[in-house]
Amino acid sequence: MSTPSWDDYALHVRPRPATNAVGATTWFNWTQYLDHGPGTEVLGIGPGADVLDLGCGKGGNLAHIATLGARAVGVDVSAVQLADASRWGEALELHHTER
Repeated sequence: MSTPSWDDYALHVRPRPATNAVGATTWFNWTQYLDHGPGTEVLGIGPGADVLDLGCGKGGNLAHIATLGARAVGVDVSAVQLADASRWGEALELHHTER
């Protein structure tokens, strides 16, 4: 079972661009605005870190975390969002929950 409202959102939201303003294919966004806010340096994440993203959506931020060498685990209530997040491949460990 999935959450209809988040599935509907996933089907209608504008997709994340293939690259950001500096041409990177993965990046971290703090808000819905592209290239807004600080980077992951404020989180202190590096190789060997374990990161859990609750409400990971389509996995864009989590994919960037994985490029830093962290174990990237994402959980979301939307099966549609997670299906899209699977495009990032084996770098992400994704889990669906109903709550």
